[in-house]
Amino acid sequence: MKKSILIILLLFTSAQLYAQPQGLLLDQINQTPIKGAYIFGIDTVQTNDQGLFFYHPNSEILIQSMGYQDLRMMTLDSALIIFLIPNPVLLEAITVNDFGIPQRNQIYPGAITQLSSQEISTSDPTLMTALFNQVPGVFMQSGALNTNKITMRGVGSRAAFATKKIRAYYQDIPLTNGSGETTIEDIDLNTIGTIEILKGPNASIYGSGLGGTLILRPKKTVLTSQSLSTAVTVGSFGLLRNSLTYALDRNKKSTRISFNRQQSDGYRDNNTFKRNTFFATSSTGKLKDTFNFLIYFVNQYAGIPSSLSETDYQNEPTKAAFTWDQSQGFEDYDKLLLGSSWTHSYHPGLTQHVSLFSSFNQSFEARPFNILEDQIYGIGLRTRIIKKINKTQHQIMAGIETYRDTYHWKTSENLYADFPNSGSIQGQYLSDNEEIRRYCNVFLEVNLKPLTSLNIDFGLNLNQTFYIYTDTYDLDSLDQSGNYQFQARYSPRIGISHTVRPGLTHFALMSHGFSPPSLEETLTPEGTINPDIRPETGWNYEWGMKGHSWDKKLMYSFSIYQMNIRDLLVSRRTAEDQYTGINAGSTRHRGIELSLKSRLIQTLNFTLTQNLNYNHAAYKFKEFKEEFENEELSYDGNALTGIPANQFSLSFHGDFKESLYTQLSYQYIDRMPLTDDNSRYSTSYQITSWQIGWQPKIFMKINLDLSYRINNLFDEKYASMHQINARAFGSGSPRYFYPGLPRNHMISLKIKFEL
Repeated sequence: MKKSILIILLLFTSAQLYAQPQGLLLDQINQTPIKGAYIFGIDTVQTNDQGLFFYHPNSEILIQSMGYQDLRMMTLDSALIIFLIPNPVLLEAITVNDFGIPQRNQIYPGAITQLSSQEISTSDPTLMTALFNQVPGVFMQSGALNTNKITMRGVGSRAAFATKKIRAYYQDIPLTNGSGETTIEDIDLNTIGTIEILKGPNASIYGSGLGGTLILRPKKTVLTSQSLSTAVTVGSFGLLRNSLTYALDRNKKSTRISFNRQQSDGYRDNNTFKRNTFFATSSTGKLKDTFNFLIYFVNQYAGIPSSLSETDYQNEPTKAAFTWDQSQGFEDYDKLLLGSSWTHSYHPGLTQHVSLFSSFNQSFEARPFNILEDQIYGIGLRTRIIKKINKTQHQIMAGIETYRDTYHWKTSENLYADFPNSGSIQGQYLSDNEEIRRYCNVFLEVNLKPLTSLNIDFGLNLNQTFYIYTDTYDLDSLDQSGNYQFQARYSPRIGISHTVRPGLTHFALMSHGFSPPSLEETLTPEGTINPDIRPETGWNYEWGMKGHSWDKKLMYSFSIYQMNIRDLLVSRRTAEDQYTGINAGSTRHRGIELSLKSRLIQTLNFTLTQNLNYNHAAYKFKEFKEEFENEELSYDGNALTGIPANQFSLSFHGDFKESLYTQLSYQYIDRMPLTDDNSRYSTSYQITSWQIGWQPKIFMKINLDLSYRINNLFDEKYASMHQINARAFGSGSPRYFYPGLPRNHMISLKIKFEL
C-alpha cells in the first residue's frame, strides 16, 4: 500500500513538473542568459546556467537578479522569454564574457569599466571623446573626426596622431593592426551596443598589452522581433547624420543590417568630413552550437587641417595649418572587416569558441611633404576552450590567437607648390615598400574558487612577433630590406578577490605586459631595420575595492596602482614626414581611480541617477636621457608628457514618467606637459554638455525619440588634442594645438517601426 501511494505521488509530481511551462531569462542588452536569478512566486526557484526556469502558469512572479532592475509580472500558459534591464547603478554585478573565463565584474580581480547602451545612446553621436573621458584612467583626444588618440594609464601618450599600445576588438575582430595601431573612430556609434574597457596589462586572452583593451560589442536584435529604424541628426558646422536599420529575430536566427552616413563641413578650413558605413550581422543558435557572422564596411573622406602654432590657435583657430591648407591635404580610404565565429558546447562543463577574421584597408593620403598610398590585408584566427573542473567551481581556459597582415605603402611627390590653388598634385614616386607583420598569442587562464568568498585568477600569455620589411623601390641602388623577430615574451598575471560581504569585494593583482615597437620605431633615420630596438615591458601592481550599498542605490569602485615600464619607446621626429624610435629609459605610473554611480531619486514619476568619476595620474620619467646636438639631456623626475594630472567628470540623468529624459554632463581636464623638459604646458579646461529628449508613446508599434543636445554649453576655448614635442620646420613655429569645437548644437529624430 505504501509503495503504491509513493508511486502515485511520484507520478503526480512528475506530471506537474512536465506540465509546468519553462521560462528563459535574458539580458535585454546583449541577449545573454542570466543565471542564478531568483523567481519568487508560488515556489521560489533560480535560473540555471542557461537562464532557464520552471514556473506556475497564470500566477504573479517577482524576478530579482543582482545588477538588474526588479521585474514583477503575470505568467502565461505558454513558454516565456523574459528580458531584464541592466541597472545602470549596478553594472558591476553583471557577468562579463570578455574575460577568458566569464565572471561577474563584482568579483573579477581587476579594473574594468562597462559602458551601457544607455550611456552610449545619450552621448555625442559624432565622437567618442566625451564617452571615454568619463572613464577613470582613460584619456581620449580628438583633433578632428578622423584624428583621435586614446591613452590608458599613460600608455600610448607618445603616439603622434593615432592610438597605439592599446588593443581593441569589435566583437572578436581586431581593430589593431600588426604594427600595434588601433582605429576605433571608424566604428559608428549607432552600431555599438556596449563597450568594456580593461585597464592595464590584465587580459591574458587579449595579448597583455601595457595600456589595456577595448571591447566593442555590436547591437543585438531583440528576440522574436522584427523592426525597421531610421534616424536623422542635424547640427552645427553642416553636420548631417542619417541611419537606416533593419532587425529580425525568428526561429533562433537573428539578423541586423544597418547603413549609416555622416557628413560635416567642419569648424576649421579644409575640415570637410564624409563617412558611409554598412554593417550586417547574423546569428544562428542551435542546441549546442551558435554561429555568428559579421560584415563592416567603411568609406571615408576627410580634409586634414592639422595642428596650429600658439599664435594661430589664439587668434585664428578656424584656419588650417598653412601648408596643409595650400595642398588641401586629405585622406580617402575604404576599410572592410569580416568575421565569423562558432561556439560549441560539448557538455555543460566544456565549451569551445572559434573565430576567423579578415580585414582590408586601402588608403590615399595627400600631405604637403608627400602623398602616401597604402594597402593593408590581414587575416587571423582565435580559438579557446573553457573547461569546468568536475564537481567544483574551478575553471580553466586555454587558447591561441594568430594574425598576419601585409602592409604595402609607397610615397610620391606632392607638386601643389608648382600648381597654386589646385590642391595636391601627384608627382614622381619616392619610395615603394612592403612589410609582413605576424604575431601569435598563446594564453592560459585558471580560475579557482577555494571558498565561496574567495576568487583566484592565474593567467599566462606567450607572444611571438615577426616583421619582414622589403624595399621594392627600383629607381635607386639602395636596398633597405630586412627582417626582425622579437624574443618570445611571457606575461604572467595573478589576481585575488575576496568578498567581505554581499556587495563589497577587495582585490589585488600583479601582472606583466609589453608593447612591441611600431613600424616607424623599428626603422633608423636612414630607413633600415634597427636591430637594437626593444619592446617596452612593465609590471603592474594594483589594489582596489568595488561594491554597492546595502540598499543598492550606490555603486562604487576604487583602485590604486603602480606600473613600472622599462625600455621606454620614444618616437623622435627627424623630418616633417619621418620618425625614428629609441629605447630612452623608464617611467613610473602611479594612479588613483574612483567611480561612483548612484540613484539619487526614484519615485513613480521621476528617476535621477548620478555618475561621478575621478582619476589622479602621477606619472614620472624615472630614467630618461637623450642626445640633442651632441649634448646629453636628462629628464629624470619630469612629469610624463601629454597626460593631465587630474581628470574629473560628473553627470546627472533624469527620466520622467511622461516620456521625457534629460542629461547634464561636466568634464574637467587638467593641464599637461607638452615637452619632455616640462617647459611648456597646456591650459586646463572644463566642458559642460546638456541634452533633453522626448520618447512619446503615441502609437502601439511606432517608437519615437526626439532630442536636442548642446555641447560646450559655456563656449570654453580649449585645445581638444595636442602634438607633444612639436618641432619647428623652416621659419615656422612649433604647432602644438588642435582647436576644440566652440558651443555647438544638434537635433535628432529616431523612429522605430515594429513590423
